[in-house]
Parts: sequence; C-alpha cells; structure tokens
Amino acid sequence: MKYGIIIILTVSVSVSVSVSAFENPNVGGITLNFSLPMDLKRRSFLRNRDRISELSDALLLQILSFVPTKDAVATSVLSKRWRYLCKMMPRLRFWYERTDDLERFSDNVCRFLLSHQAPVLQSLHLEVNSERGSTMDIGVLLGVAFGLHVRELELQVYSWEPYRFPTSLYNCRTLETLKLGSRVLLDVPFPVCLKALRTLSLFDVSYKDDGSVVNLLSGCSVLENLEVMMFSHPHLGTFTIHVPSLQNLTLISDSEDFSVFVINAPHLKHLNLKGLIDEDSCLIENTPEVVEAHITDVSSVVYENIHGSLTSVKRLSLKIASPLKLTKFNRIFNQLVCLEIHTYEPEWWNLLMLMLHSSPNLQVLKLISEWFRILDRLTYNRWSQPKYVAECLVNRLETLVWENYEGDIEDDRERLERLKELESVVKASNSCQLVFTHTLSNGDRISELPDALLLQILSLIPTKDAVATSVLSKRWRFLCKMTPNLRFCYHGTKGLVRFSDNVCRCLLSHQAPVLQSLHLKMILKNDSTIDVGVLLGIAFGRHVRELELEVYSSDEPYSFPTSLYNCGTGTLETLKLGHNVLVDVPFPVCLKALRTLRLNAVSYNDAGSVVNLLSGCSSLENLEVMMYLHPDVENFTIDVPSLQCLTLVAADEEYAYFSSYVINAPSLKYLNLKGLIDEESSLLIENMPELVEAHITDVCDVIYANIHGSLTSVKRLSLDILSPLDLTKFPTDIIFKQLVYLELHIYAPERWNLLILMLHSSPNLQVLKLIGVSIIYEVPPFEWFRKRDHPHKKWSQPKYVPECLVNRIETLVWNHYNGEVEDERKVAQYILRNASRLETATFSRLDIHLEKRLERLKELESVVWASNSCKLVFK
Repeated sequence: MKYGIIIILTVSVSVSVSVSAFENPNVGGITLNFSLPMDLKRRSFLRNRDRISELSDALLLQILSFVPTKDAVATSVLSKRWRYLCKMMPRLRFWYERTDDLERFSDNVCRFLLSHQAPVLQSLHLEVNSERGSTMDIGVLLGVAFGLHVRELELQVYSWEPYRFPTSLYNCRTLETLKLGSRVLLDVPFPVCLKALRTLSLFDVSYKDDGSVVNLLSGCSVLENLEVMMFSHPHLGTFTIHVPSLQNLTLISDSEDFSVFVINAPHLKHLNLKGLIDEDSCLIENTPEVVEAHITDVSSVVYENIHGSLTSVKRLSLKIASPLKLTKFNRIFNQLVCLEIHTYEPEWWNLLMLMLHSSPNLQVLKLISEWFRILDRLTYNRWSQPKYVAECLVNRLETLVWENYEGDIEDDRERLERLKELESVVKASNSCQLVFTHTLSNGDRISELPDALLLQILSLIPTKDAVATSVLSKRWRFLCKMTPNLRFCYHGTKGLVRFSDNVCRCLLSHQAPVLQSLHLKMILKNDSTIDVGVLLGIAFGRHVRELELEVYSSDEPYSFPTSLYNCGTGTLETLKLGHNVLVDVPFPVCLKALRTLRLNAVSYNDAGSVVNLLSGCSSLENLEVMMYLHPDVENFTIDVPSLQCLTLVAADEEYAYFSSYVINAPSLKYLNLKGLIDEESSLLIENMPELVEAHITDVCDVIYANIHGSLTSVKRLSLDILSPLDLTKFPTDIIFKQLVYLELHIYAPERWNLLILMLHSSPNLQVLKLIGVSIIYEVPPFEWFRKRDHPHKKWSQPKYVPECLVNRIETLVWNHYNGEVEDERKVAQYILRNASRLETATFSRLDIHLEKRLERLKELESVVWASNSCKLVFK
C-alpha cells in the first residue's frame, strides 16, 4: 500500500455581512432572510456583524479572486465600495452549464468585461459546455479580454463541433500563459507572434495539420513551460516541438493516430513523458541540458531510442511498460545521482542492473513496488546475480529506499521476520542504518523537503540550534554552512571566550555566496572582553547584507569600527545598531548600498558624527532614530536627499538633552515623530514637499506649531499633541488640501478646538477618526486634567460649519467613545447634524454594559442627521 503526505493549510476567515431593511435580500440566487424588528438590541447585534468592511481593498480583492466571478459580482449590491471592488478583480472565472441561458450568459460576461477597470486583467478562465446548435460568439469575449491586456487565459470548450481559436489573437504582446482544452481547434496557417508567452498548456485540443503545431510554437520566443496531452488526432502525423527557450516539457499521449513526436529543446531542464507505447512515437534530437526526467508507461523500445538523450540528467524516474527487452543500452549516465525505478513489471531487475552499471556516480536509489500488480514470480525467470558488481554500489551509493517491499505487510510478526532477514545479511557498510516501516516517508519526512525550504526553516531559529542539526548527516552539515540568516546571542553567563570562538568558527565556515543577515546580541559584564571587531570583519568579508548589533553593558560603550563605515563597493543594505554602541565618525563615510539604518539608543561622539554618517548614505531610504542619554550632541541634523521613511523617537522629559533637530529630506514620504515634549527644544523641518503620511505622537504644542506648516502635503495625518494645548501659537492660514484621512486623540478637553481647526483647514477630508480615553478611571473623565491645573475648556460650537463636513466626509470612527461627558455628546451630535455625505458612523467602547450601550445608541439615533443614507454602528 502506498502512503502519501498531505499538508493542508486552513485559513479561517470570519465573514459577516450586515444587510439593512432597504436592501434587496436576494443576491445571486442565495436567499438571505433577515427579520428586523424595532428592538434596539437586535438592531445593535446586526450592526456589529459587518466586520469584513474593515478589511483593506487589497485583501478583499484577494478573497474575491478565490470565488467564482458570478458569486463575487453578487456582492456589488452591498455598497459603492463593493461595486468598485468587483470592477477591480484581477482574476475572473466564468462557467456556462447547459441548463443556463446561453445568450444571457454571454451578455453578462461581455458586460462585466467591458466594465472592468483594473489596469491589467491578470487571468480569465472561461469554460463553456454547450449543446448541438448552440450559438455563442466566444471570439467577442476573448477579444475584449485581450483588449484588457489579459496575462493568463484558460479556455475550455465542451461541444459537438470544435471551436476554432481566432487566428487574430495569436499576435498578443502581453499574454504570458495560455491554456486551451477539449474541443478547441488550432488552425495556424502562418507563424504567430506571442513574445511574452511563457506557459502553454494544450489539453486534448484538435490540430488542423502538422504545420499548425510548427507555426504556433515557432512564434513563442520565450516559452519556458509546455504541457501537451493528446488522445485522438487523426489529422496529425508529426508533432514537432522545436523551442530553443523551453525549460519544462510534459508530454502525455494515449493516441495511435499519429506516428512521431520530435523534440528539439537545447535548454530543456525538466522532461515528463507518459503513455508513449508505439515504437516510433518519440524522437529526441537535442536536449543536452536536461537535469530531471520522469519516464512513465513508456515502452522499452521507445526508452531505448531516447535514453541516449538523457545522459545529462541528475534525477531520473523510470516506469517502463512490458515486455522489458533492452538490447541497445550502451550509454553512461555520469551526472545521475538519484534513480527511481518502478518494479511492478516482470524481470524489472534487468533494467535495474543496466542502470546501475551505467551510473557510476549514483548516490540515491529508490525502488517502488505496486503490491496489487505483483504476479506469481514462478511464472518468470528468477533473479540471477551479475558477474560484476556495479561501480556505484561499491563507491557511491549512500541511500536505498524501497517502498512496499514484499507487498503490503500488515502483520507485525511478519514485519519482524523480514527485518531479521535483512539484518542477518553481512553488510558492506558498517555505518548503514536499517529502517523498516510501512513507508519511509512516515519516519524522516523532513529530509524529503528541498534544500531551499530547509534553509528557510533553519533561518527562523537561533543559529546555535541550527548548528546542532549538523550531526544528522552530511546533507545537514552542508545546509548549516549555507544558512543565509545567522543569529547569535550571549546572555552574560560564563563562556564568553567559547562563545566568541564558536561564532568566529561558524562565520569562517560559511559557504553561501552572500551572508543575508547577521544578528549579534551580547549582554556583557564589567570585566568582559570580546573582540567584536573581528566578528564584524569576517561578516563584512562574507558580503553581509543586513547587520544588527546590540550591546548591553554597564562599562564603556563599544565603538563601532570606523573602517567598516566605508563599504562603498560592499553589499551592506541594512545596518541596525542598538544600546551601548558608540557612533564615532570623524570623517565622511561611504555606504553606497545602505538603504535602512536604525540607531536605537546608541551614543554619539559629537554632532559631526551624525552628519558624517548620514552624508555618506547616498541611497538611504529608511531611517529610525531612538534617542535617550546624549549630552554630547546638541544639534541632530538629518540631511538625506534619498530618505523616504523617517521615525524619530526622543526621550522622555527627564533625559531630554537634545536642543535642536533639523530635517531636510526632499523625498520623504512617511514621517513618525514621538516624544518631543521639551518646550525648550526645537524641531526645524526645512524641506519635505512630497510627504504623504505623518504620525505625530506625544509632541508638545510649541514644537508642533513650528512644523504644522510643513505638513500641508500629507494625505494621512495622525495627531496626539500633549496638553496643555495653546492654539494661539498655531498659524491660521495653513490649508491641508491633500488631506483625506485624519486621526486625532481627544482625551483632553482643549482637543475640541484642535479638531475644529483641522476640520476648517482640510476641505477634502473624507475619513475622520477620533480616539478617546482607552482606560477606566476611578474619577470622572478629564478630572485628572484639573488635578494637573489644566483649565477645563468646554466645547463651543463654531460659527461656520467646516466645508469638509458638508461636502466630503464619508466615514466617522470614534474609538473609546464615552458619552458620559457632555462635551463628547455635543461634538458627536454636531458632526451627525452637519455631515451631509456621511455613509458610516462607528462608535466603540469596550468597558460599557449593554444597557449603557443601548442608551448611547438611542441618544445618537435621536439626532436629526444631515445624511439620510448613513449607517450607525455602536460596538
């Protein structure tokens, strides 16, 4: 009995849709019966179930791509957003069954394709099952798809008469994958031009003549993958495959209507042949680079004809049909290291012996028996031991796998007898390990995984644990030396010298062309001594791309070697320095490849070290700076023209030694500022014209007032300004024309004035998110501000309604809405009364009982809303 491995990845997605009483409950043939009484508890329950709308557009498009397009289109009735998503789906699948209306199906598909708005149609799968006499212009649908720059097309036609694929569509520059199946006729009277086609699958299609095959394949100049499945084709004599770029070929045939396949593919790497039983059915002219071949259900005559073209293979699987008469077998497979032979045919050992003598470098031999096809051996000639032992058996073979040895043995006693028989043999190898199980794959399954996947797994665990696997076998020793990501951690216990030697030895034995990443973390005591520079030097010699160095020590900081700052011709792309590391850069550096730099609580020798370090990073895109104790640096200047993402986190007030920050980043897209709370400090932004998104957190009002005018280009803005908040320091003539998303923390009373200021300054705002207090206080909300001598400023309704409230805002989200404070209720009611285009208003509060929740819901529903279509959700 054969056993297999099935790995099932299950992704559980909880999806719930809230349907209002005014929407059509019948969608796409699925009946949704909802009873909506006026009971507020029931209504609140339904509103809480629309969680899928919180997912991003990209994720929703991914989900819609997994369902038939007919079902995906049914979601378009939910809202404008869903109608937009349906028109942007990258993958479309349409099925027509005979029970449907063919004309209506064709019109619906055509209408949907014409309304498609994505820049490129990633794939179209069209399957038509029509009766005799049915009329459907498939060409129109295909023409529209090609007009949408379709990249992958799969067409399956089941009908009485074959469908002739349009010749005009054989000239497409964007099509990368073409799959044709069943009753499709290929009539190609002239050479085609499919310059981008990389994958072609022809499943039991019809061909007008031999020339159609030649004309089709000759026009696929970059074709890499070809699958041909043939059954009955009386009009075809020779199937010629002449594709210089071809790398993977699968050829399956069960037809006796044509004579021969001719294969000419000089760059072919993988070959799969199945079902060729006629003596003259296959001719391989040129395949010098084949690495792997699977020959299944092929006659021995055919294999004798083609085996000379397979001498370059490294992995070979053979399942030759009876009778096994091999007389012209005289080739040597010098590259073959893994051989798989199916042993169900009588006298299979003749093929085995021939292959062993022809494969001097064979390392792995796998025999597969199909127990239900084993016949009485007395009927056939018995095994006779050859005169000479094959060279590979003596010098090379390391692994033997025999699946279903002696058929299906279910009895444990019989299994033990077989094991004793094998163990009684005098083995040539003293180190051989004998394993007898139902199937070997039930034991060491991980060894069947490819090297690339095993290296990925080893990269996810500490290097110390990964190195421990090297004792398993030579393969694991090789894998340990090829691990791309290395992580070493020393926790301050004994054995520092040994730790240093082990790390050094591991780095020196590393054999990968490039060391992808090195993470070195050390917790050192006062008297600890370790030459970190040696380890870093070896890593740079191994072309390290990402280096992360963390040093924790109460002693003097570790000075990062100045010589390593000049890797102008190196590969370092990411540098992360943390904690007790000293950055002393007395001269300009050269880190041309560096794209990401993180400085987490490091020390600086002086302000010039910061300037010299950053000025030499000509390609730097991401910069993260976390600063704490730095009395030697007064001015921190960030002047990086290529910078796109900046995170600047300063210390709390107790350790705020910096006095001035200067940012000059003309290409900056994302800005994150946090912890600038000292009013005596200053932040100067000189140039940020391309800023798209900014997060300002725990910054005092004086500093924010200085940078307020430098943020006018943002589209998304999050503000958490510290109290007290004096808006008289803010400029009043600043307009945020690009701002569409605003997030504002409102846990202090004076934040209402900041809210109104931002609403008046953002005429195109569409999404407003307010975040209140997220914890439960024993005293009334805002009482703690009074204890800190902050005057309580109540909400005062502005004279003029902001333009964005009237014309733009579509979404309101209020997290931690309390409702017990009068100012909160007034602000919420003010927004609902004036936001005429509001579509969704969501209020959430985690620490509120159901009765209070219903009471807040009644208060909000009692307001006369400006928007008639707004949906209220209270979580």
